[in-house]
This record gives sequence, C-alpha cells and structure tokens, in this order.
Amino acid sequence: MYIKPSANYRMKNATKNLLGGRMGRKERAGWKAMMIQADLAAAIVPKSTKNERKTGLLTGYVAVDGSTTE
Repeated sequence: MYIKPSANYRMKNATKNLLGGRMGRKERAGWKAMMIQADLAAAIVPKSTKNERKTGLLTGYVAVDGSTTE
C-alpha cells in the first residue's frame, strides 16, 4: 500500500542523519522513500471494534486480584 505524503510532511532528524552521506545517490533515494512510507504507515491508527470498547481490551483489563493495567 502506497501512502502519499502531504505537503506538510517533515522527515525526522534521526532519519535525515541516517541517510546523510553513507550511501550513493540511488541507494539513498530508495532508503528515503522506504523510510517515508514506514513513517506514514506507523501513523495510521486502527479503529477499535465495538466489542473491544465494551470489554476494555484497549484501555486495560481488570486482573483476578482486582488491579487494573492503567
């Protein structure tokens, strides 16, 4: 799945430092495209189902001793 970055996309400084000067132009372009796609894909938040919201699977659970994970 290809995600197109918007005009407001800013690459993280850590990624810029990784790409800086360690490889050739073609290899760097490939790595840059791959890192942008990974960053954009990580920003997608999956929607929770109604069942998950009811049971509390996303917010924590109540253990046998009564303590919570929150």
